[in-house]
Amino acid sequence: MLKYSLLVFVFLFVSSCYTPKYTLHDNLKYSEKNHINKNSTFVLTKNNFPFYVEKFNTKVDTDFKSILGDKLILKQNYLNLDTTILIDKFLDDKELKLIKEESKSDYLIVLKTILKPSFTESSSNNMPNVKREYHIILELYDLTNYKRIYTKESISVLDFTHEGISVSKTKESQLNKTFELLINDFKKYVNNKG
Repeated sequence: MLKYSLLVFVFLFVSSCYTPKYTLHDNLKYSEKNHINKNSTFVLTKNNFPFYVEKFNTKVDTDFKSILGDKLILKQNYLNLDTTILIDKFLDDKELKLIKEESKSDYLIVLKTILKPSFTESSSNNMPNVKREYHIILELYDLTNYKRIYTKESISVLDFTHEGISVSKTKESQLNKTFELLINDFKKYVNNKG
């Protein structure tokens, strides 16, 4: 019985050491409460997104649809804009006007991801001496006033440094929880509670 209790304690201790740390950051310097009209139309574009993680992509689309309903346009590459520029910069008035004209939408949602290491760099979840860090950034632009009104970044970091110990969280599980933190905040914002 003592061996069993000790084994359970060791297992719980080791698995608790390898839990990702999740944080949410507000990246809009001069934030003012902008109320949005849910009856407006929204276009969602994903930048640097892990499209090969099919379940995750389906979850992202479903979650945004549940918040915005049929007012959400889910077209990825129809904009006449090089979306690779979106990963490290904000859109300016000229680009926002172009998107407004092409999309006929009132708001633009830009979802960016930074995955270190990427899903394709390793097939193993228990690599020694590795830090797995995921960033998901959500930007909301008002296409009528040509301004960014919401920017949040959800970050998860998982450090594991011992050989032979399995990490309790899979890559996709960590990615999902990182996104959930962000989408829950966005939902509050859209419902005027954030």
